[in-house]
Amino acid sequence: MLPGVLHDAATWGNGTTEYALSALLAASKGQDFVCPVDPEVMLPMIHVDDLLRGLIALQDADGRRLHEPEQGYAIPGLSFTANQLFAKIHEHVPEFNVFVELDQNMSKFAKLWPDTLSTKESRADLGYEPKVGLPEIVHKLLQAHLNRGIQYST
Repeated sequence: MLPGVLHDAATWGNGTTEYALSALLAASKGQDFVCPVDPEVMLPMIHVDDLLRGLIALQDADGRRLHEPEQGYAIPGLSFTANQLFAKIHEHVPEFNVFVELDQNMSKFAKLWPDTLSTKESRADLGYEPKVGLPEIVHKLLQAHLNRGIQYST
């Protein structure tokens, strides 16, 4: 299982966890953001750097040492609520405004996701632990938009 993947690419899909990418883009453009999910629902996410490290650890692992059935591992990252994300964004973009208009489907799926993914199995069998935290993710993604010519306050 993969959590919502956070990356600095210029485009992405429209899944439940992509609200985080859309919020960061809106903040970098100085635009208001309409949050489609309950801002207090915790969702598992992962920065692409951690995802790649986890997948490489799984690829390189000795299959005889893997304990998960059919070598099926969740690659964990971190979990946060939309409100926690917005608080970190406000540290960089104080004028960032958020309005909540729940999308029925996204809200439904957000509540079906697990709150967190266990790090126990990937740590024990793969030697993998997530390293990229929310402050670094917010900074990296806002900076990526800035590097594409989009200004935001620092």
